Amino acid sequence: MSFYTDKMEQLKMAPMRAKHPGWIWNRSDTHIFLKAPEAHDAFVTVVEAGNSFSPGPGSYGISTWIGLDGKIHAPELYELKDMAWEFEEKRYPISRASWNAGDVRVDSALFSWQNGNTIDYRDYLRVRLSNKGVKAVEPDFYLAIRSFGAAGGPIESLKEQENIIYVNGAPLIYAERKGVFGAVSYSATAKDISQLLREGAFPKTAAVTDPQKWASGALRYSIKLEPGESICFDFAFHIHAEYGLFEWLKPLAFPLNLEEKRIDLRKKWDSLTKARIFTPDPRVQETFYAQINHLYMAAGLDAPHISPVTYPVWWMRDSAYICTALDQAGLHDFSGRSAAHAGRYKTTCSFGAEADLQGSRVWVISEHYLLTRDKGFLEKNYQYVAENAGEIIEMCNTGAPLSFFSETFTHDTVNSPVLAFTCGVSSNGICRGRMDGHFPLFYCNGFCYMGLNRAAFCAEALGRNEDASRFSAAAGKLKKAMLDFVPGHFTRVVNEAGVYDPDRYNIYDTGTVFFPCNWGDTDNDDILNEFENYWNNYLCPQGKMAHEPLWTYLEVNDTRNRLILGQRARVWKVLEHFFDTQNCPGLYTWHEGNKDENSNYLAWEKVRGWDKAPFVTPHGWIGSLMLGMMREIMVHEDEKGKIYLGLGVPEEWVDEEFFVENLPTYYGDISYKYKPKTHTVSVSFNKSVDCEIVSCFPFEANIELSRSLL
Repeated sequence: MSFYTDKMEQLKMAPMRAKHPGWIWNRSDTHIFLKAPEAHDAFVTVVEAGNSFSPGPGSYGISTWIGLDGKIHAPELYELKDMAWEFEEKRYPISRASWNAGDVRVDSALFSWQNGNTIDYRDYLRVRLSNKGVKAVEPDFYLAIRSFGAAGGPIESLKEQENIIYVNGAPLIYAERKGVFGAVSYSATAKDISQLLREGAFPKTAAVTDPQKWASGALRYSIKLEPGESICFDFAFHIHAEYGLFEWLKPLAFPLNLEEKRIDLRKKWDSLTKARIFTPDPRVQETFYAQINHLYMAAGLDAPHISPVTYPVWWMRDSAYICTALDQAGLHDFSGRSAAHAGRYKTTCSFGAEADLQGSRVWVISEHYLLTRDKGFLEKNYQYVAENAGEIIEMCNTGAPLSFFSETFTHDTVNSPVLAFTCGVSSNGICRGRMDGHFPLFYCNGFCYMGLNRAAFCAEALGRNEDASRFSAAAGKLKKAMLDFVPGHFTRVVNEAGVYDPDRYNIYDTGTVFFPCNWGDTDNDDILNEFENYWNNYLCPQGKMAHEPLWTYLEVNDTRNRLILGQRARVWKVLEHFFDTQNCPGLYTWHEGNKDENSNYLAWEKVRGWDKAPFVTPHGWIGSLMLGMMREIMVHEDEKGKIYLGLGVPEEWVDEEFFVENLPTYYGDISYKYKPKTHTVSVSFNKSVDCEIVSCFPFEANIELSRSLL
């Protein structure tokens, strides 16, 4: 075995599962991440259903179990449908889980907290046990510590002293209440704490060493609860405080003041964005807030990440969607820093320099300017806009294959010869560019067009008239070439013979036409016909939905474009599917595909626990699209001076109140409220640029502007 494969702790899981089928094993079917936004991925907390978790990848596993009537109840043994799992108030990044152990109700709240602006991260867990029955109960509550879990690692030693549990010699787990601690060495007993508890036993020792590094243990609290009575237990976990470089970290102090930390976290989150959405369908606002949580917590430094651990760096294409979606939700500070970072460093992704990435970099910079109208930001970053637009012109007119700089590759992509170049010889002004390992012409050129079109806009905004004319002319030329190429090619796959196959459909093409690239025209019959063909023959043949099995975000990309086309019923048909097929029901997560995507960097393989489900979840690209979709159901703007209200609002809301507050647009922050009794929409608008407000509600809804607009 090589130096690296020897450290792949995940490979040790299957043999141990087979050897010890009676242990309570981690679920490994789905998870979310909790993390202080922009912290390094090493400090991400991986959380499974029931709030079983690992405080930092490669650390250890924590579970909350109940012993009652001779049986151990554990969330690892429950079906997802038998547990509730959601963010606090459906909005704050505090994981709340609930499940029943007989008459004992288990409610837990888990969150990650940063101590000031230092590299000092903690998890806080509160577990509330309540007797929901009519008789007194005497359960044992166990806080189990094991070497595996959501994303665990080897445990060579465990001990407890004065309410502090030392893992591998470091004080990492703090218990507010005094419990009885017992630990077990696998080397000495060939057992895990779960096996002992199931046998009705409890370890007699509070300190063990285990050369095989599978030690486990539990804090036990034996309690009595009268009917209706509850009791709380608070814990803190100092994330990766075991490392020598962190010796400056002070041990945590008692009392833990968990409630103070929770309130502090909520205040921080309230300060991130003032945007609010409320609708008769709670899934809309719950999706909106959940995606802000998932996307921002996944971010690391000045970089949006698709997902922690699996994708721990910029992945420019997906990250551009994430960056712009968070900007549209009001997280301007982070999005602006990210956009500047992308332009300055020409970030790519681990598939090398691809032909849509120049347009993506222009997108994040120009989108931030459109949403903030910060001319200082645009002045500072304009050189990157111009550089990327220049490269797009070069790609669209090259007589030889081109290759641009890429800062990173994965273990797999570094060996792929197809990734050695960005684009081939152009044809009729169209870029023959690469995206991943293939060549979706309309997708790549859609981003090329957007890059040129937005570059022209930015140049004009700064009075760079020569640049504006050059970029605008190139954009017009490319748009004409693309529209001319649509008949017989749009939504079609190039077969092995290099010919567009009329019977095979390209899942990339319909996802960029209007959003985000705006290269098509909504009244172009050729494009509209192909959208119909694609729906009728690929997405919904014979009237039955056939959802995209691999790349979930491409189906949502298509749906975003159908929203702009006014296909409201079809949009909701797709949304209903995604609302009903969440990976973490109640937390609005969706996966990337149905094959292994977690091994891009061989990072997950270094942890024990996440060893079953192959797909990435939560996935940032689809999360960003769903965030933007919820926004555009309520408010959509174009680049021609129009804001459309209610573009995706369904007819069923006609008798219900709904509103948005402080939603950023290209023309200023907008708020409105629909009043069903009078069928009026009261609009207040902090207008920064002249525009027109258009009503798109599917029922009578008279627009009333505030005095500031009259």
